[in-house]
Amino acid sequence: MLRSTPRAYSIVEESFTNGVWQALRVDRNYFKPVCERLVAVPSESKHEATKGIFVLDMIPQAETTQYSATSSCRNCGSVVAFRRSVLFTDDKRTSASEVVECTACNSHSFISKSEIQLPELYSEGYFHGDEYHDYDLAAPSFQRNFRRKISLMRSNSKLPTPLRILEIGGATGEFFLALQQASPALEIKEYLSLEVSEYARGRAAKRGARSLSPFDSNTPQAVSSLKPNLIVAWDVWEHLEDPADIFSQYFAMASDDMLVAITTVDSSALAPQLRGRSWRQFHPPTHLNYPSRRAFEVLFSSHKLGIVYHRSFGSFRPLGEYAKLFPRIIRSGIPSRLSGLPIYCNTFDTQLVIAQRTPNTGEPNAF
Repeated sequence: MLRSTPRAYSIVEESFTNGVWQALRVDRNYFKPVCERLVAVPSESKHEATKGIFVLDMIPQAETTQYSATSSCRNCGSVVAFRRSVLFTDDKRTSASEVVECTACNSHSFISKSEIQLPELYSEGYFHGDEYHDYDLAAPSFQRNFRRKISLMRSNSKLPTPLRILEIGGATGEFFLALQQASPALEIKEYLSLEVSEYARGRAAKRGARSLSPFDSNTPQAVSSLKPNLIVAWDVWEHLEDPADIFSQYFAMASDDMLVAITTVDSSALAPQLRGRSWRQFHPPTHLNYPSRRAFEVLFSSHKLGIVYHRSFGSFRPLGEYAKLFPRIIRSGIPSRLSGLPIYCNTFDTQLVIAQRTPNTGEPNAF
């Protein structure tokens, strides 16, 4: 189970040799004391080494992965200790990697020991048959979900005017279409999408959306010139290798009255705590990070963003997606014309968070 209470640790042994600090400690919050090993990579002093991130391995463990002392949590941005994830350990799908848990926010991150090629993961096949049964079939569901998100942003925050929108992970441009349909209620000046998939960027461009690869050399300048006052990311956070760092960079380029809205998985929800490795959202390497709600409280506070809305978010999905859960004999009985029918479901393991800064002061907005 994920625990929100502070852990009680006892250091039972430590050493500092050749710039590497190691220690054994006992976690007294377990019913049975657990001995763990902490490791900090070479540093000039024990004090500097222990300020960094440690990887905690259950003893015995043949190999200990070491992280740079300058690393930070990929979900909340805190520079704190990590432990091996209790929820997501020993899955055969992670044999060449590990999943660690941040002790500051209790979020989880999939750490691969080999380089992950994101553009290759998100080819056309990802949208048609791999991750999604049929991305185009889900269009009516996407539009319903986006209309609800726009409505929640309008009712729970002070939307800047005119809008200069940065969408991180814009995919094929479905949200761009929803924005167009919301006009003229929304005064939109500019829109820019950052999308890793070449296939999706091509589809978005045909719809009139400006879509760039986040890896393009001119992308930082494009975002800086946009100076976005609305940053959105719909079900994208979990796909990014280091979302806290990526978003922090874009926050620095945004306007003083920036509004940010994000939907992503919620590892602090009941479903992942009960399901563990069988949780529907746990499927690396497409899902790399599993933030808790606490992660956004910590990260947004460090950027002087005040959270104005933070709840679970249920979604419409096409009937054809749900049909995959049933035996073939039942699936075959569903008429093809109904496959795209939007059906609502809320499993309470997806979170929607909206946060805003007060103009000019940079202080959190209060609602």
